[in-house]
Amino acid sequence: MKNVEEQTDSAVLLDDQAVSTYLRQNPDFFIRNARQVEQMMVPHPVRGSVSLVEWHMARQRNHIQQLEEEITLLMEQATANHQLFDRLLSLQGHSGHCR
Repeated sequence: MKNVEEQTDSAVLLDDQAVSTYLRQNPDFFIRNARQVEQMMVPHPVRGSVSLVEWHMARQRNHIQQLEEEITLLMEQATANHQLFDRLLSLQGHSGHCR
């Protein structure tokens, strides 16, 4: 059994950065511990808590929504650029007739 000093040392060494570093250095952690991952709960501001899988899926959905909004904006900009290009060609065609 660990004494209080050893427990304190472990608590100090295991902070957010240490956990994050460990997970980056061990990318197969979630594969090796799939059952535990499925049972992990993450605090949720509205629902109290959600599974880690639900939390990850929600983050992915939000990211996809942001990307879709960016694509929509890019398509709108591309349409506006195309219209400007067509107008420029039209003006160049008119100025060529004036010579």
